[in-house]
Amino acid sequence: MPPSPPTDLRQPAITPADHPAWAWMSQALEDRRAVMRWPDGQSLQGYAGGLLAELSTCAPGSLGLISWVRLVDKPLRPEDLLARLKSCAQAMTEGGLLMAADLGPTSLASLAQSVEPQSAEGLELAAWRAGRLDLHDLGDALSAAGLAEPVMESESLALTYRSEQTALEDLQALGLFLDQPAQAWSRALTRLRTPDGLISLSLEVVVGHAWRMPSRKPKLDPQAPTPIRFARRT
Repeated sequence: MPPSPPTDLRQPAITPADHPAWAWMSQALEDRRAVMRWPDGQSLQGYAGGLLAELSTCAPGSLGLISWVRLVDKPLRPEDLLARLKSCAQAMTEGGLLMAADLGPTSLASLAQSVEPQSAEGLELAAWRAGRLDLHDLGDALSAAGLAEPVMESESLALTYRSEQTALEDLQALGLFLDQPAQAWSRALTRLRTPDGLISLSLEVVVGHAWRMPSRKPKLDPQAPTPIRFARRT
Protein backbone atom coordinates (compact mmCIF):
# COMPACT_ATOMS: atom_id res chain seq x y z
CA MET A 1 0.00 0.00 0.00
CA PRO A 2 1.49 3.37 -0.96
CA PRO A 3 2.07 5.82 1.90
CA SER A 4 -0.77 8.22 2.53
CA PRO A 5 -0.14 11.85 1.51
CA PRO A 6 0.94 14.21 4.26
CA THR A 7 -1.90 15.83 6.15
CA ASP A 8 -2.49 19.54 5.57
CA LEU A 9 -2.15 20.95 9.06
CA ARG A 10 -2.78 24.59 8.28
CA GLN A 11 -6.13 24.43 10.09
CA PRO A 12 -5.64 23.46 13.75
CA ALA A 13 -7.59 20.44 14.94
CA ILE A 14 -8.47 22.26 18.16
CA THR A 15 -9.16 25.93 18.64
CA PRO A 16 -6.75 28.07 20.66
CA ALA A 17 -9.36 28.53 23.37
CA ASP A 18 -9.47 24.76 23.90
CA HIS A 19 -5.74 24.26 24.21
CA PRO A 20 -4.71 22.60 27.50
CA ALA A 21 -1.99 25.22 28.08
CA TRP A 22 -4.57 28.01 28.35
CA ALA A 23 -6.71 25.90 30.69
CA TRP A 24 -3.64 25.32 32.87
CA MET A 25 -2.96 29.06 32.96
CA SER A 26 -6.59 29.81 33.90
CA GLN A 27 -6.31 27.39 36.80
CA ALA A 28 -2.98 28.93 37.85
CA LEU A 29 -4.62 32.37 38.04
CA GLU A 30 -7.55 30.96 40.02
CA ASP A 31 -5.16 29.30 42.47
CA ARG A 32 -3.26 32.56 42.89
CA ARG A 33 -6.44 34.56 43.38
CA ALA A 34 -7.64 32.13 46.06
CA VAL A 35 -4.89 33.31 48.41
CA MET A 36 -5.19 37.03 47.61
CA ARG A 37 -6.27 39.51 50.24
CA TRP A 38 -8.07 42.53 48.89
CA PRO A 39 -6.94 45.91 50.29
CA ASP A 40 -8.88 47.20 53.31
CA GLY A 41 -11.16 44.18 53.29
CA GLN A 42 -12.64 45.11 49.92
CA SER A 43 -14.71 42.34 48.33
CA LEU A 44 -14.61 41.37 44.69
CA GLN A 45 -17.12 43.37 42.66
CA GLY A 46 -17.26 42.83 38.91
CA TYR A 47 -15.27 40.42 36.77
CA ALA A 48 -14.08 40.34 33.16
CA GLY A 49 -12.22 37.68 31.23
CA GLY A 50 -9.88 40.21 29.66
CA LEU A 51 -11.04 40.37 26.05
CA LEU A 52 -10.72 43.86 24.60
CA ALA A 53 -14.26 43.69 23.21
CA GLU A 54 -15.56 42.81 26.67
CA LEU A 55 -13.59 45.56 28.39
CA SER A 56 -14.86 48.17 25.94
CA THR A 57 -18.41 47.58 27.18
CA CYS A 58 -17.48 48.09 30.84
CA ALA A 59 -17.91 51.44 32.54
CA PRO A 60 -14.67 52.99 33.85
CA GLY A 61 -13.91 51.88 37.38
CA SER A 62 -16.50 49.09 37.34
CA LEU A 63 -14.37 45.93 37.60
CA GLY A 64 -12.78 44.51 40.72
CA LEU A 65 -10.96 41.74 38.85
CA ILE A 66 -9.66 41.26 35.32
CA SER A 67 -8.25 37.81 34.59
CA TRP A 68 -6.54 37.72 31.20
CA VAL A 69 -5.10 34.50 29.81
CA ARG A 70 -3.39 34.86 26.42
CA LEU A 71 -2.75 38.53 27.00
CA VAL A 72 -0.81 38.79 23.72
CA ASP A 73 -2.72 37.08 20.91
CA LYS A 74 -0.20 38.36 18.35
CA PRO A 75 3.19 40.10 18.58
CA LEU A 76 2.63 43.57 20.03
CA ARG A 77 4.83 46.64 20.04
CA PRO A 78 5.62 47.84 23.59
CA GLU A 79 3.33 50.84 23.13
CA ASP A 80 0.46 48.58 22.04
CA LEU A 81 0.91 46.33 25.06
CA LEU A 82 0.96 49.42 27.28
CA ALA A 83 -2.27 50.69 25.68
CA ARG A 84 -3.90 47.30 26.31
CA LEU A 85 -2.90 47.35 29.97
CA LYS A 86 -4.06 50.96 30.37
CA SER A 87 -7.49 49.94 29.07
CA CYS A 88 -7.55 47.36 31.85
CA ALA A 89 -6.54 49.92 34.48
CA GLN A 90 -9.24 52.32 33.29
CA ALA A 91 -11.93 49.66 33.67
CA MET A 92 -10.79 48.68 37.17
CA THR A 93 -12.08 50.03 40.44
CA GLU A 94 -9.66 51.33 43.04
CA GLY A 95 -8.20 48.35 44.82
CA GLY A 96 -9.00 46.15 41.82
CA LEU A 97 -6.75 43.34 40.63
CA LEU A 98 -5.40 42.53 37.17
CA MET A 99 -4.09 38.99 36.63
CA ALA A 100 -2.45 37.96 33.37
CA ALA A 101 -0.77 34.90 31.92
CA ASP A 102 0.85 34.06 28.60
CA LEU A 103 3.69 32.12 27.02
CA GLY A 104 7.23 33.35 27.55
CA PRO A 105 10.08 33.78 25.04
CA THR A 106 12.03 30.67 26.12
CA SER A 107 9.17 28.42 24.97
CA LEU A 108 10.11 25.69 22.45
CA ALA A 109 13.85 26.20 22.93
CA SER A 110 14.64 22.63 21.84
CA LEU A 111 12.57 23.00 18.68
CA ALA A 112 14.37 26.23 17.83
CA GLN A 113 17.67 24.34 18.04
CA SER A 114 16.43 21.62 15.67
CA VAL A 115 15.71 23.93 12.71
CA GLU A 116 18.03 25.93 10.49
CA PRO A 117 17.95 29.51 11.86
CA GLN A 118 17.76 31.12 8.40
CA SER A 119 15.15 28.73 6.99
CA ALA A 120 11.52 29.79 6.64
CA GLU A 121 10.66 27.60 9.63
CA GLY A 122 13.50 28.98 11.74
CA LEU A 123 12.58 32.58 10.98
CA GLU A 124 8.91 32.01 11.74
CA LEU A 125 9.68 30.31 15.04
CA ALA A 126 12.16 33.05 15.99
CA ALA A 127 9.54 35.73 15.28
CA TRP A 128 6.94 33.86 17.33
CA ARG A 129 9.30 33.50 20.30
CA ALA A 130 10.38 37.14 20.10
CA GLY A 131 6.73 38.19 20.34
CA ARG A 132 6.16 36.36 23.64
CA LEU A 133 5.93 38.19 26.95
CA ASP A 134 9.18 38.51 28.85
CA LEU A 135 8.78 38.27 32.61
CA HIS A 136 10.47 41.59 33.34
CA ASP A 137 8.98 43.47 30.40
CA LEU A 138 5.46 42.57 31.51
CA GLY A 139 6.18 43.72 35.07
CA ASP A 140 7.54 47.02 33.77
CA ALA A 141 4.51 47.47 31.50
CA LEU A 142 2.12 46.89 34.41
CA SER A 143 3.87 49.61 36.39
CA ALA A 144 3.89 51.98 33.41
CA ALA A 145 0.13 51.43 33.01
CA GLY A 146 -0.39 52.86 36.49
CA LEU A 147 -0.79 49.55 38.33
CA ALA A 148 1.07 48.90 41.56
CA GLU A 149 2.97 46.10 43.27
CA PRO A 150 3.39 43.79 40.26
CA VAL A 151 4.36 40.23 41.18
CA MET A 152 5.67 38.02 38.37
CA GLU A 153 6.75 34.42 38.07
CA SER A 154 7.38 31.85 35.36
CA GLU A 155 7.03 28.09 35.15
CA SER A 156 7.89 25.47 32.56
CA LEU A 157 5.34 23.04 31.12
CA ALA A 158 6.66 19.81 29.59
CA LEU A 159 4.67 18.42 26.66
CA THR A 160 5.29 14.93 25.24
CA TYR A 161 3.85 13.41 22.06
CA ARG A 162 4.01 10.10 20.23
CA SER A 163 3.23 11.44 16.76
CA GLU A 164 4.54 14.44 14.84
CA GLN A 165 1.07 15.19 13.51
CA THR A 166 -0.43 15.45 16.99
CA ALA A 167 2.41 17.73 18.10
CA LEU A 168 1.92 19.96 15.04
CA GLU A 169 -1.83 20.22 15.56
CA ASP A 170 -1.24 21.10 19.19
CA LEU A 171 1.32 23.77 18.40
CA GLN A 172 -0.80 25.26 15.64
CA ALA A 173 -3.55 25.75 18.20
CA LEU A 174 -1.04 28.04 19.93
CA GLY A 175 -0.75 30.12 16.78
CA LEU A 176 2.39 28.52 15.34
CA PHE A 177 3.36 27.27 11.90
CA LEU A 178 0.16 28.22 10.10
CA ASP A 179 1.99 29.33 6.94
CA GLN A 180 4.58 26.59 6.55
CA PRO A 181 4.34 23.09 4.98
CA ALA A 182 3.75 20.34 7.49
CA GLN A 183 6.60 18.19 6.15
CA ALA A 184 9.34 20.61 7.22
CA TRP A 185 8.03 20.82 10.78
CA SER A 186 7.55 17.05 10.94
CA ARG A 187 11.23 16.58 10.15
CA ALA A 188 12.21 19.07 12.85
CA LEU A 189 10.03 17.30 15.40
CA THR A 190 11.39 13.90 14.41
CA ARG A 191 14.87 15.08 15.36
CA LEU A 192 13.57 15.74 18.88
CA ARG A 193 12.52 12.15 19.55
CA THR A 194 14.01 10.72 22.71
CA PRO A 195 15.22 7.10 23.00
CA ASP A 196 11.78 6.08 24.28
CA GLY A 197 10.20 7.34 21.07
CA LEU A 198 8.54 10.44 22.52
CA ILE A 199 8.77 14.01 21.26
CA SER A 200 9.43 16.39 24.13
CA LEU A 201 8.65 20.11 23.99
CA SER A 202 8.56 22.77 26.69
CA LEU A 203 6.53 25.94 27.15
CA GLU A 204 7.46 28.82 29.43
CA VAL A 205 4.41 30.21 31.20
CA VAL A 206 4.57 33.79 32.51
CA VAL A 207 2.06 34.66 35.24
CA GLY A 208 1.64 37.97 37.04
CA HIS A 209 -0.70 40.32 38.85
CA ALA A 210 -0.85 43.97 39.86
CA TRP A 211 -3.28 46.24 41.74
CA ARG A 212 -4.97 49.50 40.94
CA MET A 213 -4.28 51.45 44.08
CA PRO A 214 -6.49 54.27 45.41
CA SER A 215 -5.77 57.62 43.82
CA ARG A 216 -3.87 60.12 45.92
CA LYS A 217 -5.67 63.38 46.47
CA PRO A 218 -3.63 66.29 45.09
CA LYS A 219 -2.53 69.05 47.40
CA LEU A 220 -4.57 72.23 47.31
CA ASP A 221 -1.30 74.11 46.94
CA PRO A 222 1.38 72.06 45.12
CA GLN A 223 4.04 74.37 46.56
CA ALA A 224 2.91 73.92 50.16
CA PRO A 225 5.16 71.79 52.38
CA THR A 226 3.96 68.37 53.44
CA PRO A 227 3.54 68.22 57.24
CA ILE A 228 5.24 65.45 59.20
CA ARG A 229 3.42 64.34 62.34
CA PHE A 230 4.90 62.32 65.16
CA ALA A 231 2.72 60.10 67.31
CA ARG A 232 3.62 58.99 70.81
CA ARG A 233 4.19 55.25 71.03
CA THR A 234 1.85 53.57 73.53
